Amino acid sequence: MDSDALKIGQLGKPHGVRGEINFTFTTDVWDRAEVDYLMITVDGIMVPFFLEEYRFRGEHSALLKFLDLDSIEAVQEFCGAEVYVEQQQIDGVALWSDSDDVPWQYFKGFRIVDE
Repeated sequence: MDSDALKIGQLGKPHGVRGEINFTFTTDVWDRAEVDYLMITVDGIMVPFFLEEYRFRGEHSALLKFLDLDSIEAVQEFCGAEVYVEQQQIDGVALWSDSDDVPWQYFKGFRIVDE
């Protein structure tokens, strides 16, 4: 993957019939930075998809609607795809809105050693 991109979550199942898709995210930096597009892995390549609209469903989930993807069939192939944001889009924006509220997902892959 591109070293200038930050993984921010994963797409889930389609929602409704208008082309919305569930998105589980580890940071809301994409919303606070007001990015225009997100990068989705398609066949191992990151491809930009422009956001038409989105709405939050919980603390770590949202429904995304991408431009020109207007049906269940159009978004079905992206189920399970990893989602990234380009570093240049979020420069100067903190990864979390409250530094005391770092999500547990951030620590995945770390090893804790008690000496």
